[in-house]
Amino acid sequence: MASDNRFREADVVAAQGKQLRHYLRSRLANEADAQDLAQEAYFRLLRVKDPSLVRDPVAYLYRIARNLIHELYTGLPPASDSLDDVELADTATMSIEDVAECGQQMERLERVLDTLSPKCRAAIVMHRRDGMTYSEIAGALGVSTAMVKKYLSQGLSRCRKRLRRFHE
Repeated sequence: MASDNRFREADVVAAQGKQLRHYLRSRLANEADAQDLAQEAYFRLLRVKDPSLVRDPVAYLYRIARNLIHELYTGLPPASDSLDDVELADTATMSIEDVAECGQQMERLERVLDTLSPKCRAAIVMHRRDGMTYSEIAGALGVSTAMVKKYLSQGLSRCRKRLRRFHE
């Protein structure tokens, strides 16, 4: 069984190579960082101790990539106990302008999230930050999975629109 999962993960790596590098290049400052993070994402996927727990290897590979981007820019792992506890990583390696920009972005995000209903905000945080599935979120919030989908769809749409206004 484990060898079947290893084959499945190797297939994912082979099939997603070009797309993953494109995804990373679009979010990073240079090609070298994109190549390095793609390689690290592949290694982390292939080093999963129990591959049978990975329901969707492609989605998991991209989750790893997003986490690596976060680690690259902040020096911190992506998970935090709450939005209030998120710190700017190793500020000694960041310019004053970068530290200020990160702080401003965090404040904007918190303001936008504060405009959402408590359950909508919780669903977004549980899904994006904690990587919880729809059914796990539904159980935690005491709602249906359809309602979780609605919270995520509407909440993320509102967040995108409001964050665009900050950038205009």
